Amino acid sequence: FRSKGIVIVKIDNRTTAKLTEIGKSLTEIREIYGYIVDKAYSNGAKDIGFDMIFQNFNRENPSDMYFKGMVAQSKGVLFAVYPDSDKSGSGMA
Repeated sequence: FRSKGIVIVKIDNRTTAKLTEIGKSLTEIREIYGYIVDKAYSNGAKDIGFDMIFQNFNRENPSDMYFKGMVAQSKGVLFAVYPDSDKSGSGMA
């Protein structure tokens, strides 16, 4: 979806099912999220929001570390939070 400078990249259960079907594990998919962050900012994005909870972040997983690195280099990545919580659901702390 694109309208007035807003682009929505929909990553739903069907998308993740297709990625796992072609051999990507759920943690490897985070590498794709990192690529999305990188390309979005390279193309002028001001903010990026993920309406999903990232759990089980693993500092030894290259895909997780790539995603974390791309988020750290960005200026405005927002993550979903658990209701009634002041903590981010990203698990990247």
